Amino acid sequence: MKNILTLFLVLFVHAKETSTTEERVREFVRDAIESNVVVAFTKSYCPYSHRAKKELESADIEFKYYDIDRMPDELKRITGARTVPRVFIHQKFYGGGDNTAAGVRSGEVQGLFEAGKLE
Repeated sequence: MKNILTLFLVLFVHAKETSTTEERVREFVRDAIESNVVVAFTKSYCPYSHRAKKELESADIEFKYYDIDRMPDELKRITGARTVPRVFIHQKFYGGGDNTAAGVRSGEVQGLFEAGKLE
């Protein structure tokens, strides 16, 4: 009986820690989106992430990026996908790497950056 109680307590504490971690990640992602005009969630080894950052830099768009190798679940909840990059402009989800690169080349991203809204 003592072993069962110990196991229950260990599982309960682990579940509580996991929940707290998820809440902190959720808060971090929301704060990052709300605090930056353009923010990208990327992975350090992802070629699409490198491409999106390079395109934004080449267009002289100020942006903040976070390499988030451990945050895909919250991004999936917010954007519907775990893939990176996930680029937000004025707190709105814009798109992934291909969308961002195409948007920079067409001038759409610059326009949204200047206008302050997504249509």
